[in-house]
Amino acid sequence: MGDFPYEVQQAFDVYHRLPDRWDGMSGSYLGKDIGPLEMLFQLFQVEDKRTALDFISFIDVTRQEIFAK
Repeated sequence: MGDFPYEVQQAFDVYHRLPDRWDGMSGSYLGKDIGPLEMLFQLFQVEDKRTALDFISFIDVTRQEIFAK
């Protein structure tokens, strides 16, 4: 992780603390619940929230693709 820029490290920290959403009937991964995102941005003192959200979205889409396989 130390090789990534600080903004990416922050995005990973926030991402891993967001709760997962699963479809109870099929067991499919639906992505992260971004409801507590603003609180986590404040907690981790994220200054560039838009960039962090872009990274978080990229991480989540990649994870969804992995689960779909």
